[in-house]
Amino acid sequence: METFMSPENPLLKKLSKVLKSPELIPSAREVALLEEQRLGLARLSYPAWLEALRDTKDPHRPISLLFEGLGRGAESKWIDQLQRAGGIAQAMVAKQLRKIVLMDGHGRFVFALLDALLSLEQNLAEYTISLVDLDPDATNWHVEFIPGTHVHCDILDLEPKEDTFYYLNFCSLGHQKRRALEFMALAPKPLMVSFFLRNPIGKIAVENGRLTPPKGNRKNKDGSLSFVGMITEMQQLNYDVFSSRGHFVTLVVGN
Repeated sequence: METFMSPENPLLKKLSKVLKSPELIPSAREVALLEEQRLGLARLSYPAWLEALRDTKDPHRPISLLFEGLGRGAESKWIDQLQRAGGIAQAMVAKQLRKIVLMDGHGRFVFALLDALLSLEQNLAEYTISLVDLDPDATNWHVEFIPGTHVHCDILDLEPKEDTFYYLNFCSLGHQKRRALEFMALAPKPLMVSFFLRNPIGKIAVENGRLTPPKGNRKNKDGSLSFVGMITEMQQLNYDVFSSRGHFVTLVVGN
């Protein structure tokens, strides 16, 4: 019997025209190509979307086309995604939360999260995923490619709600460090936060499950909070390092 994503399937052929060499974040070119194909993936139910994108060799990962933008180290990045998605799924089930607000690129993390929830024997129809992104191309990709609700805004502008799990996944915090700290303090617990430690004085150590405040200036020359200042002020929060991969770190804030 032909699988839904076998090489002979029209959907896979159409996706191969869109995802020839994807970047880490969806591009305007990819969005335009995706819109031309009119795949209707975002209109599928979560279970149907999972089945549509499952790899035929490994059903617990999406098709290989979605990994081409990761470059070297793709496998370690995927393993880290699986760990984060599994942690979120377990927390949501334990807290009986059915809504999540998160950030994603092409959809790898949403796939991992839905598959993790399914492995916990959850009814995916009870869940609502809200994808938030400030990049217009990413938002347009989400609208066309991933089921759920789609919000084009800065995730830190949202008003946290008690019935929702929040996952903040930043490529770069830039001058948002202060606002990120405020969101972490106010949002319902637990929540997950991932970001790159781009610190000029070198890699920040992890000891006893927490980031060790390094020496250095707590503010940048323009007066904004530096990474040194952010890590120092984070000591006031109840958090643990969930995972770390090079300079990419994930924290769980609260219990």
